[in-house]
Amino acid sequence: MIKELQIRPFSRPLLVWIAGIILQTAFPLYAYSVLFLLFPLLVLVLSCFGAKERGAFCYETRWLWGAVFVSLLLFLSIQKTACSQVDLSFEHSESTLSRLAKEEQLRLLEPFGRLNLTDEEKSVLATITVGYREAMDRDVRQRFSVAGVAHILAVSGFHVAVVCGFLSFFLSFLPRSEPCRWVRYLLTVLLLWLFVAVTGLAASAVRAALMLTLFLTGGVLGRRVERYNILAASAFCMLVYEPLYLFDIGFQLSYLAVLSILYFQPQLQRLMKVRNPLLRAPWQWITVTLAAQVGTVFLCLYYFGQFSTVFLLTICR
Repeated sequence: MIKELQIRPFSRPLLVWIAGIILQTAFPLYAYSVLFLLFPLLVLVLSCFGAKERGAFCYETRWLWGAVFVSLLLFLSIQKTACSQVDLSFEHSESTLSRLAKEEQLRLLEPFGRLNLTDEEKSVLATITVGYREAMDRDVRQRFSVAGVAHILAVSGFHVAVVCGFLSFFLSFLPRSEPCRWVRYLLTVLLLWLFVAVTGLAASAVRAALMLTLFLTGGVLGRRVERYNILAASAFCMLVYEPLYLFDIGFQLSYLAVLSILYFQPQLQRLMKVRNPLLRAPWQWITVTLAAQVGTVFLCLYYFGQFSTVFLLTICR
């Protein structure tokens, strides 16, 4: 276990940060969180007095400094969660970014009105493309939910991945020189985040954009990419920005689905070796869908009280 955490360094601060969020939510510790600073201050004072001694900051004392890091992170997590709770209790005016995103969203929806489609079809198209859900009827949402494909009504990781793939293909015609490689990276990341902003900054879309940004950053820097570490890093960044994302259904479903895909999908793939290229792709789709459903089934039952048994038919149709 320790070895697994060592190769995924972001998993450790993520777990500590989540612990601080839960502590502040279950037992409000805002006033008492200062106690978490006493231990780091004590260690800092003692280390200053003993700095002249050999080995004051040696490798053998790494566990002590690890405890200092945990204490500081818990303090910051509790404080940030308390601030988010205070902000939630007051009504704030809409941010400039949100207002601009909604204006751009409505502008992109204008061509939809000229399409020869019914209002119901237009509402579904607006939802799955730019995340505009205000025009969708409740009955339509219910039908998608019963079919087990309600996730496609939210701009999620699939949509962001498709956009990223299109951008990568479109920009692949640039020369392979070093400056063009950085231009391609910066344009991809910028346009990707513009798409996520226009679609309302949904938790699942932000998660996908963060993961893709970290993946592309590792690629452009020539670093080896570790999937679980990227997942933990994106979750940590989101929770540092807004700790209450932890209790958002979209956040929970998105990260649990991706974690399940990363863990279960390779194992399902090994159950049956498919060498035929015509059958390999459908088998991969099936295993990805099964892995995501296995990871989210209990969460869906808890929140929605139902679970679709026809999701494979609707996905593979």
